[in-house]
Amino acid sequence: MFEKVTGRLPDHLDSHHHSTFFTPALLEEMLLLAQEVNCPIRVPFNPGDQKSRGFLPEKLAGQPFDDLTTLLDKFSPVKPGFFLDCFYGENATRQTLLDVFAQIDESPEETFELMCHPALVDDDLMEASAYNTGRGQELDILTTPGLKEELTRLGIELITYGDL
Repeated sequence: MFEKVTGRLPDHLDSHHHSTFFTPALLEEMLLLAQEVNCPIRVPFNPGDQKSRGFLPEKLAGQPFDDLTTLLDKFSPVKPGFFLDCFYGENATRQTLLDVFAQIDESPEETFELMCHPALVDDDLMEASAYNTGRGQELDILTTPGLKEELTRLGIELITYGDL
């Protein structure tokens, strides 16, 4: 359907609130689809990091990750090397962003995903999403003068999933 509407294949797969990671069966379906259309996926945690379960609904937060990580190992999907979900809500600050840049600069990983939700806030967004003014705040921070120069100074290149 995506290809029919857009005229191209997606550059990555993910799901609203990471719902494809709620069960191994859902994840397997996403991994099969990613294989079929030959594209990367979003993995909303870093395997081995037990603190990364914050994306799961409370009733699923205690589930073992073994089945999920086993599936990721089996399919070896293309994905960023490290997932960062710290730039959100009250943590969407310029300082958090600078801390992320420092973390990336010091890490041996080659690719990172910084999950964020920037948007122009309008009446439609105010009506559609509870996280609305925060999106505008994120956009303001991400477009602050001087950030591109800081990325350049640190040798951090912005890429898309399509570049993976």
